[in-house]
Amino acid sequence: MTGAVILEKKELARVRGFLVDHALPFWGGEGQYANGCFVEQLDLDGTPNDPGFTRVRVQARQIFVFCHAQHSGLADAAETCCKGAEFLIRSAWLGPEKGWARRLDRQGTVIDDRFDFYEVSFALFSLGWYYRVSGDPRCLALAHATLDFLERRAAHPAGGFMHDWSGKPPRQQNPHMHFVEALNIWYEVTGDERFDACAECILSLLEDRFTDRNGALFEFFDDNWGRLDDAYGQIVEPGHQFEWAWIIAHHGRLSGRRRHELMRRLLDSALCAGYDPKSGVTVDQVDATGRVICGSRRLWPQTEAIKGALAEAEFLGGDTSQRVSLILSALFSRFLDPGPIAGTWIDHYDSCWVPIVDKVPASSLYHVTLAFLELLRLATEVGSEPIAELTLSERVRNESLDS
Repeated sequence: MTGAVILEKKELARVRGFLVDHALPFWGGEGQYANGCFVEQLDLDGTPNDPGFTRVRVQARQIFVFCHAQHSGLADAAETCCKGAEFLIRSAWLGPEKGWARRLDRQGTVIDDRFDFYEVSFALFSLGWYYRVSGDPRCLALAHATLDFLERRAAHPAGGFMHDWSGKPPRQQNPHMHFVEALNIWYEVTGDERFDACAECILSLLEDRFTDRNGALFEFFDDNWGRLDDAYGQIVEPGHQFEWAWIIAHHGRLSGRRRHELMRRLLDSALCAGYDPKSGVTVDQVDATGRVICGSRRLWPQTEAIKGALAEAEFLGGDTSQRVSLILSALFSRFLDPGPIAGTWIDHYDSCWVPIVDKVPASSLYHVTLAFLELLRLATEVGSEPIAELTLSERVRNESLDS
């Protein structure tokens, strides 16, 4: 049922060039310390800035970036992957009773050992990708130990997991989304039904609790996954609707249990409220009626809008070429091209396009890389025959021969 994503040669070259020529060399070079720790952020002149901590999610996301680049054949990043994974495992894993740390310093000392489900989900995600490229058996053992820890220490009686040890509402859908993303890669590389079963439990919450019948996806809930009556209970982030659509599409690819109707509702809701079809830009927050309640624009919803459009083409048969091209143009002109140095970005603007950041967060590379590698996997050049049967690594090699 795959639809068409057809772009100009210069658009595909621009995507590939951003990663291959700029982002991957910079973030895998100046963006990683000798001990394997990745840089948390940059100053706006492009120099690494050490705020005195690094979040585990940042280390995990950067490991993913270079493992995916290695797996796709886009870069020779094996050493970068190994150094990053070794740093994460030796520094952030606290054992079966405490799970994963929340923050470290750049030397690897734990400075915040509190449980945070968001950080744990990304640690699990990065282990899956490192296992994919390395086969390191420690990763599989740690993946099962992480699930054991969550099920024993953090499972919530109303379903899902606590987001921290306080157990106090509001409960959050977002870390559950990234948990499913992590489970997807583990199910793909192992075929172990444990990972699929865990994902199904969260996907049931997505269908029954996180979304309404129109596809609005809510962020914050009471202790039993009921909608909050306050302003937090109104928040819908279109970027997460796009992101969930892509995640459930690929879960269906792996499990055979496709949720195309839910995908369609999520995509339609986000496209009708939050996405501007004239500019190709997605705002940060709307409410259930579609009213914009936070008109600022971050980088990541733009990359998720690309992934949503690609999933729509691949799994729902839509021709989303024009939308992808429009979003891509806005992403480069507004976020990537203005970055302080090539391979970086301006991460956040207010509703009038005034930058509201004083740093370049490394965490956004995960969003850009995943969207761009999906684009390179699926899109074909205007006038070319579709080559969907080729893997991304095969396509990269062919493009290299043509260049």
